[in-house]
Amino acid sequence: MAAQPSRARKLAAGANRDVAEPAASDLLDRRYRLHSQIAGSITRWSAVDELLDRPVEVRIADSGTPVDAALETSALQVDGRWLRLLDAGTSGGYSWLVIEDPCLPNLSQRLQAARLEPAETIRLGTEVAAVLASVPATAVVRLTPERVYAGPETVRIDGVAAEPAESIAAAIYDVGAIMFSALTGSWPGHTRVGDIPPAGVTAVSPRRLRGGVSRRLDAIVADALTGAIGTLEELIARLESLPKRTEGPAGPSPAIVRAKWSAARFLPPIAIAILGLLAWSIGKDLGQIPAADLPKAPASAPPVRAAHSGRLVWATPPQIASFDPQGDGSEDPTGARFAVDGNPATSWSTDLYRTAEFGGLKSGVGLVIDLGAPKAIGRAIITMSVKGSSLQLRAGNRPPTAANSLPVVAETAQAGTRVALELRRPTTARYWLIWLTRLPAVPGGFQEGIDEIRLLRPTQHSDHRP
Repeated sequence: MAAQPSRARKLAAGANRDVAEPAASDLLDRRYRLHSQIAGSITRWSAVDELLDRPVEVRIADSGTPVDAALETSALQVDGRWLRLLDAGTSGGYSWLVIEDPCLPNLSQRLQAARLEPAETIRLGTEVAAVLASVPATAVVRLTPERVYAGPETVRIDGVAAEPAESIAAAIYDVGAIMFSALTGSWPGHTRVGDIPPAGVTAVSPRRLRGGVSRRLDAIVADALTGAIGTLEELIARLESLPKRTEGPAGPSPAIVRAKWSAARFLPPIAIAILGLLAWSIGKDLGQIPAADLPKAPASAPPVRAAHSGRLVWATPPQIASFDPQGDGSEDPTGARFAVDGNPATSWSTDLYRTAEFGGLKSGVGLVIDLGAPKAIGRAIITMSVKGSSLQLRAGNRPPTAANSLPVVAETAQAGTRVALELRRPTTARYWLIWLTRLPAVPGGFQEGIDEIRLLRPTQHSDHRP
């Protein structure tokens, strides 16, 4: 694993020896091209995985860093909202970790612009607590605003090489502190955390520092900070019991926020400012950005359903996996299950590419569903994160090894955010492949997501077996 180091320097405070310091344009493992340091850190770099043509983050440390422990902990973080540890190695006297680029601002960065509204804070706290509850107690980590990435409807958690939580109580405190800072723009107590200033008061009530916070939400935050909540599950239940309120005008879609933040990692500051102002201005004026429509309908809107749509073919979510035969074998594998979980607020997504044709690296990517046995399908309804992609629906009775190993049963060349595919004739098959052949444009590149897949039974039993 060869890098091209420049000069020598200590990489971390307290380091007791000199190691080679990486520099911009260095290539790690003949694959990861360092681009620029993140926020002035000498240990975090924005980079590009040149093999898969995708943005990543590389973290540098001296060779005493417990890389094996980071790998073991990351292996337990299977929830798709954890950032993935993609690779690790040692070069030129230092260890490095390659981490999935969240393509989102972290909470600390969001708070530099504005505090979060109470409704978004409730969603944020609920998701952060759920992510921490998804791992064994030994894999729970401490969180700060820099490790929580928050978009309008997307939350990602950075647990890579994080400090282990000494107890569940400490984890609950962290969730309470994250919500406190989201509401007030300050960290509870008298200690500054990163860019978040201290509240400077002993009180743990957000209502003391900001109006518009309900008494129930205020009590939950205070209880989390004072140890009055015993488990993460109790915290989640209390947050979920709060009344849901309709939000104000919609901001940019999650796809726009993800891609915009990825682009910001590689653009000069003035370009970032212009891009951000343009995206948010359009989102404010139009509710949603046409180039990346949100598929989420307003809560009051009934689901659009054709009279002949049939019934969903499964009672419980089927097995589903990402399908990337021309790449590294899978793309966002942990997010695949979100495409059939019945919740359109969660999604599977492709990587961010430089062209609509996957940067010339492959002909497509997709998701393959295993129904367990051949079942008749007459129609498919697919909710996309962004409009403008091209996709095919393929079906067969053997696990696909390539896209063309299954015949096409329906397709569209210019998909909207809600795709209704009428099969040429009802088809009975076990394996169903949603195959993306062209990606829509988003700021910073080309990317698509699938929020929900529904395979529906035909209304008439006349069917075809591929």
